Amino acid sequence: MVPRGLSNGFRCTIGGHILDLADPGSGCSLAPTPNDLFVASLASEVAWSTRAFLRAHDLPVDVSVAASWSTHDDKAGPCEIGLTVTVSRRAEPASAELGRLLENGLGARLIDQPRVHISVEGGQ
Repeated sequence: MVPRGLSNGFRCTIGGHILDLADPGSGCSLAPTPNDLFVASLASEVAWSTRAFLRAHDLPVDVSVAASWSTHDDKAGPCEIGLTVTVSRRAEPASAELGRLLENGLGARLIDQPRVHISVEGGQ
């Protein structure tokens, strides 16, 4: 992570990709905030898991995931995250099974919240 010259965000490299990140409190909508990226990562995990499920059941792999999130005043990041999965009509009969799979798989992994270890190193 490297501060941008305007001090309103950071430039970040992840897996060889360069991302501009907006300051969450700046109101800037030209780049994603860290919260946006976190929610997008969850939504993409749900989308890929759904696609794998549909493929395994020989169903159309048309899938979309809509994400929404909200914060609470005393918390810095998303506190409530809603993910809505939409599949094709042909895949609708498998929706209940898919919902259980996603809730027991991804949902169960997130219940205990990820453990994050942060270390601070000297000078740049």
